Amino acid sequence: MITSLHAQVLSAAFENVLSKAEPGAISYVTCLAPATVAYLAKDPMFSPNGWLVRRVADGQQDERTLSAGDAIDQRNTKGDPVLLLVDTSRAGAGMAGIYNAAQNIDESDLFETAIPLALDALESSMPGSEWGEDAKEAIKAAQGRGNQNNISPWVEFDFIISCAKGEVHPGALVGRLGMWPISQDYDTVRRALTNNDLDRSRIMVDRLLGATGNGLAPIERIQGLNLASDQQKLDLARFLRGVRDR
Repeated sequence: MITSLHAQVLSAAFENVLSKAEPGAISYVTCLAPATVAYLAKDPMFSPNGWLVRRVADGQQDERTLSAGDAIDQRNTKGDPVLLLVDTSRAGAGMAGIYNAAQNIDESDLFETAIPLALDALESSMPGSEWGEDAKEAIKAAQGRGNQNNISPWVEFDFIISCAKGEVHPGALVGRLGMWPISQDYDTVRRALTNNDLDRSRIMVDRLLGATGNGLAPIERIQGLNLASDQQKLDLARFLRGVRDR
């Protein structure tokens, strides 16, 4: 779920990558999901300094939403600087005139700024903790050796912001990175996650859901984890049956 903290941090990130806010300036972004675009257009926390924010989505007009044609008109008037959040599912035809004449905010540039700002927000949410470092280590573990697992910049950003917003230790939310959640029954809040924690998390997913378990019945996958608790085995068997039934 996108929150005002997502909007606040992204607003600061955009301020760092946008060109100078001067009359007639037009910038646009197409790398954000339609749901994210719709949320940011409505949240007052998303307001890069000096820029008007407008969503581009044909067929749905409101104070902060324009059609593609209106976006072209906005460019031609050379008025206040405008940041266009392009809803790629609804922008329609006619955006070529914007794409050819305006500043494109590239995904890599945006999140190269946004992710460090998200880490700052996480560390501020729990001063004196190792949560920021834990989040970075969890992302590194989820990517695997040589970054063979493709984790999008948005997924990294959302993971960090979700930890900060809920003041939740990163270990509990590593499922957002495709890993198994790490139990908070012990004192991980006051110590850094270890490589052992992260390795076990990754192995759990691989053995239960990954290619190494192909052809094995659910109970055979579970036996490969060498769990001590019968209750854990029952819970995982129910989970795997649910995944299979979907």
